Amino acid sequence: MKKTPGQRLLEARTELGLSQRAFAMELGITQPSVRRWELDQVEMTTRTLIAIEQTFNIRPDWLLEGKGNMFRFPKESREAFKETGRTMQRIMRGKVADRLIEAREYLGLSQLEFAKSLGVPVDAVADWESGKKSPSDRMMKKIEATHAISSKWILTGHGDVWIHKASGQKTSPFRDASDAAVIPLVILRPNPKGISIIDEEPVEATAHADAPVQPEAVHISGAWLKQHIGIPIAQLFMTLVNGDSMAPALSHNDVVIVDRNALQAGFRDGVWVFRLGDAIHIKRVQQTGPAQYQATCDNPSYSPIALTGDFHLIGRVVWSFKSW
Repeated sequence: MKKTPGQRLLEARTELGLSQRAFAMELGITQPSVRRWELDQVEMTTRTLIAIEQTFNIRPDWLLEGKGNMFRFPKESREAFKETGRTMQRIMRGKVADRLIEAREYLGLSQLEFAKSLGVPVDAVADWESGKKSPSDRMMKKIEATHAISSKWILTGHGDVWIHKASGQKTSPFRDASDAAVIPLVILRPNPKGISIIDEEPVEATAHADAPVQPEAVHISGAWLKQHIGIPIAQLFMTLVNGDSMAPALSHNDVVIVDRNALQAGFRDGVWVFRLGDAIHIKRVQQTGPAQYQATCDNPSYSPIALTGDFHLIGRVVWSFKSW
């Protein structure tokens, strides 16, 4: 039986060692477009055929009618392109993995918590974040629906990060909303007695999604806070990151939201604000034994710190803001 154009396109893509997603990205189109072509649900236009030829050297007359050779270049060049395709897919998976990690950490969720929210095993999340596997299209949609993270941003790194669930419009916590919530901006200073002093300066102003976050001007949607953080506003405060010890997750002057009552529910590993001696730190804290803790930094230039002696946990970071 004579093959259809869609079947020949599938054959050529398979020969190149490219997934539908990778093939689509090379052409600057969406994966569903490639799927519809391969199912012969939509005909490839002349413009499409030219783009496929220029990008992959697949002959249009072969695609449409099966005439001549599949490719315009010899087998040796085709093998080189296949290796390029495999390399591109590895790079793409790596970038997707990096963005998934970044988004999950900005949500303040562990791999286990993220997995539970999606109804998948924690091993699945670990595979995505290691680049071993990529989330399926169905799972991408679930991530978007559950956490309002743009699937387009996860896949390509382009566009805004957030999707507003109700309207389908891209948004962020910072928007001109009638339900603006005021969270105190906090400057933490240890006093001579070793007690953390919190200077609170309630602020209420506006900041747009595409503008750098300024601590003296933050306007946060109460609905967004309820949806993504789910902690009473009275328990929250904001403060600034100082230094680069948590880069790239947290950069100098990023703003973090902190739950000051987090210890009431029991300690759990995460990013914490704490006082050690006469200094305030924001770092990842793990419990290593009964009443024993260790702080680590994302920046490999900094060594772990054993938290002993004059040490006090102030609050757990539940969100952070930066210009994405």
